[in-house]
Amino acid sequence: MSKGKAHKRYEFGTKASITTTRDSGITIGALALEKNVFDGHTVPEVLAQV
Repeated sequence: MSKGKAHKRYEFGTKASITTTRDSGITIGALALEKNVFDGHTVPEVLAQV
């Protein structure tokens, strides 16, 4: 949830990565990440989970 303040980007919560198939949109993986990391850095973890 975004608060709109530059010094505190998110009020609470966990970042989630959802993996779906391209054509049918079926969810094939979901991963909760504790820190607010760049999406490109989560790819190895997500692929290992899927």
